[in-house]
Amino acid sequence: MSPTITWRQTQTIPALGLGCWAIGGPYWADAIPLGLGKTDEATALDALKTALDCGIAYFDVADVYGAGHAEVLLGKALAGRDDVIIATKFGHKFDETSKQVQGRATSADDIREAVHNSLHRLNRDKIDLYELHLEGLKAEEADQIADTLDALVAEGTIGQYGWVTDHVSDVQNWSGRDHFGAVQHEFNLLHPANGLRAACAEQKLLSVCRAPFAMGLLSHQINHANSFGDADGLPEHLAHYLQSEDPQHKLAQIHDLLRTDGRTIAQGALGWIWATDSNALPIPGFHTADHVKENAKALELGPLPTDVVDALNALT
Repeated sequence: MSPTITWRQTQTIPALGLGCWAIGGPYWADAIPLGLGKTDEATALDALKTALDCGIAYFDVADVYGAGHAEVLLGKALAGRDDVIIATKFGHKFDETSKQVQGRATSADDIREAVHNSLHRLNRDKIDLYELHLEGLKAEEADQIADTLDALVAEGTIGQYGWVTDHVSDVQNWSGRDHFGAVQHEFNLLHPANGLRAACAEQKLLSVCRAPFAMGLLSHQINHANSFGDADGLPEHLAHYLQSEDPQHKLAQIHDLLRTDGRTIAQGALGWIWATDSNALPIPGFHTADHVKENAKALELGPLPTDVVDALNALT
């Protein structure tokens, strides 16, 4: 059976969204690049149209992605579609012309300006899920932000709000807030996020899963033939995922299991998520329509069989 989730107790949608960071294009913090390189608008719009054709109904973006550009593209692609859910994020000041991130935006005035600008770029009257894009805030600041978000819900500007965080303490800071509806966090076979998922389940929060492919380790992008040496190995930020005397062999075993029943590696990685947590909504990124089609096919294949999940968990 194709996995689904229920949105706000009223709308059942496929348990797969799209993460739109990659289509935003370049932006920077001083000289540090924060995007995923240049993007082609026609290619991005074609991929988004393909997602709609495949039945995908949840789209995750942020105002800062491409310094507003990702929101603009999403607004074009989803024009007139009131049947889809849009989640966008706030918390960073940036300049749309220079594409430079300029600091934090967490005051009530900052948040109101940010949501106004996002609504304009997205060409929407309301944002379904508005997510705080900063981690580890002090409780007093977090409460002040939530008070502003509660006011925006009451005014009809946003439907619910969420937090992009990998800290259980952040989730606890907003415990009991009626309109706190989701947490976006890392969750994949190599990073099971048990504590955060338990906190989401306890508070009845949707678990929105970023990095479902472990930054490429659980997809076709990186295979077990890669050397882990300095010259041609995996990026340093991936190495912690495979702490093993023989990481290539371990990755080969993982990939073989993920290919169960003719799946691609990425489809198997999504199948593991759905088999592990029925409250999970993975939001893989994409560049092209082919990426979208491959991920959407995983919905037809469904969760991985229990014995395969057990074998994968034993490896990791």
